[in-house]
Amino acid sequence: EFGKLGLPKPDLVLYLDMPIEVSQKLLLERYGADHQIILHGETLGANAALAGAAAVQADEALAGSVRFVVAESPVVNLYAEARYLMANQFHLPGFMVAIGDWFARDSLGCSMRNVDLTQMTQGLDLPLLVLQGTEDTVVDPEQVQTFCDGYTGPVEQISGECAHGMVYATRQEDCEQALDGLIGRYISTH
Repeated sequence: EFGKLGLPKPDLVLYLDMPIEVSQKLLLERYGADHQIILHGETLGANAALAGAAAVQADEALAGSVRFVVAESPVVNLYAEARYLMANQFHLPGFMVAIGDWFARDSLGCSMRNVDLTQMTQGLDLPLLVLQGTEDTVVDPEQVQTFCDGYTGPVEQISGECAHGMVYATRQEDCEQALDGLIGRYISTH
């Protein structure tokens, strides 16, 4: 993804599906307390990047190391997202999601309706660049706007008349200017 965004190739790829304590320890061992991180993710990966940023900010030894986040099509609510995806990608009725949600509730004791992904980022106020296609059939652009409206930090949005994940391809110059601006403001070159 770094190539699509015009960012330099990273010297470390950190997968956020490991326990956050392990990733924090690896960051400290590799870079010490003096490092600067840009996190990027698309769709649920955007939510993972934001949750990772919140966890890093909450760690006293790492706070301040995440400089900003690039989130492509972040999701607000899993149930609403699943209904939108089923209707727009697969042209299936919403009751299909309701049936799946019933099975999840019955077998796991958890409903997708209650999964508000913005809770993971409460209190996070890092700069955020959000990319969203207005013709996205994967993530509802209205959900993305709801996410942006509720975010407590500075948000810069770039949207394009394009499908999911295609904002950089259709608005490359705008994306690169936004990234250059964020890097210039938030990444020190000492």
